[in-house]
Amino acid sequence: MKPQLIVLATLVLSWTVGTIPSHARNKDDENQLRRTKICRECDLSGINLNNDDLISAVLPNANLSNAGLRNAVALSAYMPSADLSNAKLKQAYLSSAYMNDANLTGANLRKAYLTNANLTRANLTRANLTRANLTRINLSDANLTGANLSDANLTNAILSRAILPNANLPSVNLRRAYLSDANLTNANLRKANLSDAKLTGANLTGADLSDTDLTSANLIGADLSDTDLSDSDLTGANLTDAILNSVLTCNTTMPDGTVDNSDCK
Repeated sequence: MKPQLIVLATLVLSWTVGTIPSHARNKDDENQLRRTKICRECDLSGINLNNDDLISAVLPNANLSNAGLRNAVALSAYMPSADLSNAKLKQAYLSSAYMNDANLTGANLRKAYLTNANLTRANLTRANLTRANLTRINLSDANLTGANLSDANLTNAILSRAILPNANLPSVNLRRAYLSDANLTNANLRKANLSDAKLTGANLTGADLSDTDLTSANLIGADLSDTDLSDSDLTGANLTDAILNSVLTCNTTMPDGTVDNSDCK
């Protein structure tokens, strides 16, 4: 049989049993995305979209794992339930993107722009969000276990019921953020700005809140057991019904303005 016929027969057999070669499927999906910006349930794993224009792209349930999206402009992109695990999204522009239920496990979002984005129930386990702009982002019920949010801007962000145990949040800006019922056990919030933040019912057991600004924060019913509040400012904070077992206080400004040095060495 001639070589051309062998190739054709192989392709026909693949189509017949529903097993189109993955590389061919990937390339077809890439071409469709670049042509139309619409690619539902596409296989775009490992694709290079660095610096690409993806404004208002429609990619629900797409596989973008390990994709390169550095500096990509994906404003208002529609990517619910997309797989972006281990994707390279450094300095990507994702403002107002709709990414609820997306998988961003291990993704690099360093210095990314996600203002007003919707990441409700998204999985951001071990994601790198260092210095990312997350102003007004919706991360309700999102999983950020072990994520790195150092120096990130989360002003007015919504993190109700977010899962953040062991998260790294030093010097993060959470001013006026909503963290009601969030799980922040053993989180590092040293030097964070939590002024006017809503932390009602939040679990801060074992968290490091040293040198943190908690002025006028709402901590009603929060669990602060074994929390380090050394050098923190709680002026005007509401600690009604908060659990304060074994809290460390040294040079800590309490809600009434007095300074507590109970645990200074």
